[in-house]
Amino acid sequence: MQLSQLQSDYQSLLDKKLSELQNETSAQMNKSRTVELEVRAQLESRLTQMEQDYISKSKHENILTAEIMELKVKHAQDIKDLEEKYEQEIYIRTKELADKKRVEYEALLSSVKSTNIRNNFFLILTMNQKAPSNLLKKKALSYERS
Repeated sequence: MQLSQLQSDYQSLLDKKLSELQNETSAQMNKSRTVELEVRAQLESRLTQMEQDYISKSKHENILTAEIMELKVKHAQDIKDLEEKYEQEIYIRTKELADKKRVEYEALLSSVKSTNIRNNFFLILTMNQKAPSNLLKKKALSYERS
């Protein structure tokens, strides 16, 4: 009987220890799960915050592409505006220069004609003194036509 009592006490002691170990293991597993859930929640919170604070690379590239396109359009329009402005300025300057040169040409032409007429007149007077009057009239007429 003592042996059976001893075996029974030993068995109950082992069962008690086994139960304590199972309870301890369960407590540690529950604690690990709780820590894991807390860490996971923190990571998800940080990830959410990072997504709010930072934009994704593709969104960033899309924004940059859109801004670059806007700048290219603005640049092209600015170049077109400058071309039109300078075309107009060049047209006005060319027209003014052409008008000025035409006036100078006409003045020079008038001066040359005036000089030719005086030279012709002088030539006619000189010839008049030396040539017969019929010949003088013909030459004067030919000079006037030219």
